[in-house]
Amino acid sequence: MSINLKSVCRFLLLPTAILVSQACERTQNITGPGNNNIVPLPLAANFASIQNNILTPSCAVTGCHVQGGVRPSLEAGLAYNNLVGVTSIGYAPLLRVTPGNPNNSVLYRKITGGNGLGGPMPPGGMLTQAQMDTVRAWILKGAQNDGPPAGTAPTLSQIQAQIITQNCTGCHVGSAPRPNGAPFSLENIDSTYANLVNQRSLRNLKADSIRVVPGRSDLSYLIRLLQGAGEQPTPQMPPLATQNMLSIAQIQQIQGWVDAGAQKN
Repeated sequence: MSINLKSVCRFLLLPTAILVSQACERTQNITGPGNNNIVPLPLAANFASIQNNILTPSCAVTGCHVQGGVRPSLEAGLAYNNLVGVTSIGYAPLLRVTPGNPNNSVLYRKITGGNGLGGPMPPGGMLTQAQMDTVRAWILKGAQNDGPPAGTAPTLSQIQAQIITQNCTGCHVGSAPRPNGAPFSLENIDSTYANLVNQRSLRNLKADSIRVVPGRSDLSYLIRLLQGAGEQPTPQMPPLATQNMLSIAQIQQIQGWVDAGAQKN
């Protein structure tokens, strides 16, 4: 069964008056083709889980907290540096996130009802109590840029079978020349690991274009491509010309593997 997430959000950290004109809405298919066995990263008090389960679906949506939308961006790879230890523009000298102190963190106060800082966020509907408690627990333990505990992340074998083989090997297969000019093979875990982990993109030669940086999904170019935020002429994988983007749940699985160290497992 397909599940739709509809999020209407405005920025958590600026005065309500600034936010009124910044409504946004996005519908995201969670299951999608070939995704019946994919389970999102569990909600837990680590930043990777908070990004995947709260910030990405509820805040970093088109027209809201994305690059070119309401500042600051809360997209994966940008949210942590825009939140932790950063002074709120609208509520200075308070920090957006004060490590160890949720009650002095604008983010936590806004998602729990405003608490003297204007209206609650997101305005389209409060987060669940479990989500609020998770953000609080993460801040209390230091607001680290951390991933899931060891042993809870998906394995490369699972990702290969459930995502890569079904969505990528139509092009990334065999020897060159490959369909649609795919530059490398992803047909099994050996080739996938060898061609992704610590390998620089051949189409984007910038310093931040390592396809998979173990432990850092926020620095991994593969994740940006899957989210449609890569460099031209191929900003998205899989390319829209051939098929739809991966679902949020599928991208979360890959992020979980990367954040757990991108092991060949």
